[in-house]
Amino acid sequence: MVPITLITLLVAAAIGLLTGGRLGAIARLRLTAPALAFAALALAVVASVLTLPRAGSIALLAGSYAFAAAFLIVNRRARGAISAGLAILAIGWSLNATVIALNGGMPLSRAAYDASGQRAPIVEGKGGFERIVIADRDTTLSWLGDVIPVRPLHQVISPGDVALLAGMALLILGAMHLRPLDAGNPDFHRAQQAR
Repeated sequence: MVPITLITLLVAAAIGLLTGGRLGAIARLRLTAPALAFAALALAVVASVLTLPRAGSIALLAGSYAFAAAFLIVNRRARGAISAGLAILAIGWSLNATVIALNGGMPLSRAAYDASGQRAPIVEGKGGFERIVIADRDTTLSWLGDVIPVRPLHQVISPGDVALLAGMALLILGAMHLRPLDAGNPDFHRAQQAR
């Protein structure tokens, strides 16, 4: 998913510049308790990389959700595009983590893979930071797997990936429009709330 992520970030930055934002303003973005987000991501990665019994994957996923929810709660005072970006990122992450945990890996649609123009053999258990499993009629929530072909980039993405990309773009756009006043303010959320 690296090429499409880079393209999304570049497009978001270009839109941010065209709408009066500044790249340097991104450095002003301060979120509370980022360790909670990293803990949520770490548990989701462990659940997707390790071969665990379904109950183990679900337990890790539940812990991951709890950390993600805590991160969103402590950052609830974020406003505008930053708030929307965080919420959409959480939705995308939740969609991907759920389908991965329930299937022991990210389900990949063979039809979408073929439509994306890829010709290399699919290797189950490999791919990015999550394991790939070939989707079939027994796949749980297969429509949340990698089912969207992106032919120009020879990639297949999931609905969760679409939400993650949209959330990243909104977060970048929001951060590019932070005012210089916010830079030295130790309480970023109070500064955002006053706007």
